Amino acid sequence: MKPFLKENFVLVLGISLPVILIIVFMLAQSMTKLVDPPQYSAVFVLENNHNNDMFYKFKVKNNKLVVTYKKPDKEDKYNANYNYRTSLYIFDPVKDDVEEITLETPENAKDGKWVNVTVPNVKDLQINPAKESPDGYIFEEHHRRNSNIFSDIFGYYSGKNRYALTKQGRHVPIKNMSYTYGRDTFIGWVVKGENGQ
Repeated sequence: MKPFLKENFVLVLGISLPVILIIVFMLAQSMTKLVDPPQYSAVFVLENNHNNDMFYKFKVKNNKLVVTYKKPDKEDKYNANYNYRTSLYIFDPVKDDVEEITLETPENAKDGKWVNVTVPNVKDLQINPAKESPDGYIFEEHHRRNSNIFSDIFGYYSGKNRYALTKQGRHVPIKNMSYTYGRDTFIGWVVKGENGQ
C-alpha cells in the first residue's frame, strides 16, 4: 500500500482533496442549520449616487424613521441634471420578500433647502437602528466578508443577491431586488408595525 501511495501521490491527492472539501462544506452547511432563522425585517437604502453629495438623509429618532431631502441648486448643473435614484427597501426574512419604495422628489422641495419627506409605507413602523438585530443578525454585503473558497466553488455568491442577513455562518440572501448597485445605507430593524413583530 505504501509503495502505491508513494508512486501515485499526486493522483491520490487529486482524487481525495475534492472529496475532503465537499465533506467539509457539507459539515459547515449542516452547522448553520442549527442557527435559528431571522425574524426581524431589515430596512436599508440604495442610491445610484457615488459622489459625496447627499440629497437624502435618513435617521431614526424615537424609533421612527425621519427622511429629509435637499434639491440640488440649479447652478449645480451636474447634480441638477443627473437622474438620481434613491430606493428604500424593507426585507422580510420570514416571508422571504423584499419591498422597494422609490422616493420621489417632494413637491415643496426648494433649491438647496432641506425639507421633510413622508414615506407612507414606513411612517407607522418602529425601527431599532442597532447594527445587530434583536435575534443576532447583521445586514451586510456578501462579498465584504462572506466570499470564500466554498462560495467560489459552489457558486453561493451571486451579483443578483448582493446583500444578506448573516449570523454565525448562516446567510439569508436578499433576493429579487430590482437593482443592486450604488451607495447603501443600513437604517435598522423593524421591531413593531405592519412588517414587524
